[in-house]
Amino acid sequence: MKWYHDWKQSARNRYLAGYYPGHDRTPNLIVWGLYQLGYFVADFIPLIMNLIYGTYSTMKELISFAAKLLIEASTFIVVGGTIVFSVFHSVELLRWAGATDGLEYIGVLMFEVVFIASTASLTGDKIKGRKTNKYTQAGFYIGIVFVLISNVTQMSSNWIGVGIGIITPILLIVAEGILANQYMSESKDKETQVMEIVRRNNLTNGDVMKAITLYLDNQKEDTAKEDTAKVDTAKEDMAKVDTAKEDMAKVDTAEEDMAKVDTAKEDTKVLDISKFLEDRERSSSTIEEIERVVQKGIEIKKQKQLAKAPGVKRLKKYTGCNEYTAKEAKKVLDKLYPKKEKPTG
Repeated sequence: MKWYHDWKQSARNRYLAGYYPGHDRTPNLIVWGLYQLGYFVADFIPLIMNLIYGTYSTMKELISFAAKLLIEASTFIVVGGTIVFSVFHSVELLRWAGATDGLEYIGVLMFEVVFIASTASLTGDKIKGRKTNKYTQAGFYIGIVFVLISNVTQMSSNWIGVGIGIITPILLIVAEGILANQYMSESKDKETQVMEIVRRNNLTNGDVMKAITLYLDNQKEDTAKEDTAKVDTAKEDMAKVDTAKEDMAKVDTAEEDMAKVDTAKEDTKVLDISKFLEDRERSSSTIEEIERVVQKGIEIKKQKQLAKAPGVKRLKKYTGCNEYTAKEAKKVLDKLYPKKEKPTG
């Protein structure tokens, strides 16, 4: 029976792997079946426990969130109500003291802001165990004296009015302390959650140190990747700058080439001036002389930046040619550089 031999081998393998603690030999078929059923049911236990724990944690966090929200909302209401209550009394006190036409509101802004800010700073320093600086202390004492005077003097002169006037600034201090303590408790709760994770997973100090080291290494790798990306971006920017420089160099080269082309065109004009000469027979030496004078006239126009071609006298002066050659050259230059007609208005 093949199935029996397969089961026997499977049971023996499980026995050797420690699935049946306390047994000195491979269990029989019935015991093996009970073990299989037990292991099958046991597989659901972690699922059920995790489900129960997840539901409990979620409900606990939800209730905690609702309680925190209620505490913070009520505390903010107390802070806001105390500030409004005190501000109205401060306004009346400043009016009674002679500050009118809007000055009373500026005075309230000065005293109340100093008192509220210094109280918040003082409360935070006390909770965190830090030493409070003298400016914060001075602002608190000045503010508390002003607020006490304004609240006491603007209430009724009986003992209830005086008591409410004294308690009003104290309520503000207490409310700010509750808020500050709430935020500090949240930080401690996060630390407690971390310790709970360590305890539940049976983590040793070495495991925690490995986790911290791994986190720091990942942070360093991320920072290194960011630095590498910045370097690559800088290289790309430098490459773009180099490309732009090359493009500018090409543009300059092209402009130089265009200038050369223009010069070549002008030279061509000079070399081919026979078509500008009148149809008369001239010796080759005369034509060459006229070409020389025309070439010199073009140079003079460029060097002197003249608006029109140089005249006969200037051509004779610079070239030493005779009257006839200078006139013929002048005719050619006038055709090369014709006068521009003035626009009629």
